[in-house]
Amino acid sequence: MMVTEDTICDVLGFFRGCGLKSTPSDDDARHWVRVLSDVPAVLLHMAAEHYVRTPAADKDHKLRGVRFCPSAAELRSIAFGLESTQRQQVTETRRGCFRCGELVAEDGSITEHGSGYRTLIQHCHPSAGGVVDWNSHPYRIGMRRCLCDCEKGKWIAHQHSLVDKDTLPPHVQKTWAPTLTCDQAFDAFSRADARVYITGSDLRLHRHDVRPGSPWFTRPSPEETDGDTERAGDVRRLCYQVIKGEIDPRTRMPVKLQ
Repeated sequence: MMVTEDTICDVLGFFRGCGLKSTPSDDDARHWVRVLSDVPAVLLHMAAEHYVRTPAADKDHKLRGVRFCPSAAELRSIAFGLESTQRQQVTETRRGCFRCGELVAEDGSITEHGSGYRTLIQHCHPSAGGVVDWNSHPYRIGMRRCLCDCEKGKWIAHQHSLVDKDTLPPHVQKTWAPTLTCDQAFDAFSRADARVYITGSDLRLHRHDVRPGSPWFTRPSPEETDGDTERAGDVRRLCYQVIKGEIDPRTRMPVKLQ
């Protein structure tokens, strides 16, 4: 929810209660709203508390408690400064997971952050006489982005729930809706003639993987876990050689022909 006159009055009352001088009366709230209309109410309260708690330096560079009420513009600047800091902290602490694309180097450093998003795949199979023919190729393969169930995905879901749709640009308002979580996506796209599964990215949509016989039909592909690299290609190649009986899976050595 964005700032209203009631929000401003509450913040001004907080400043008066803290003993700040030159705090405007509630009658001035309508003017403050014009400056702070694009600030979420929760963020404004955070900015107000931050302002009161943060010591200010005087002309002798000594830190003293704040004594005067900030202007609406100052409070707005503090609010968006806090939001920027919070976003940076989210990037550092809510890093996603390997299922949504995180890649970790051998030394433990993150080479690519998880996006917080995964991809739902829906394979619809033909029916005959009310019986689904699961062995036939799908007559439709649908794909829908959804939120991962890791901490980053949950944080994005929380942010979406706080979005005030009226504040978005008009052309975005027409089609914008919160992204579905994994559970919501399963519920929405499950049906009697479909296999539905969640994967990390559309990289696993290799042409072989749309067939039920693929070892990555319902699980992350090498391209998803390792990136579209030579290593991923080697894993895929080795796997198919094992399936064909060309490689012994225990020794990874060629099978001797009798």
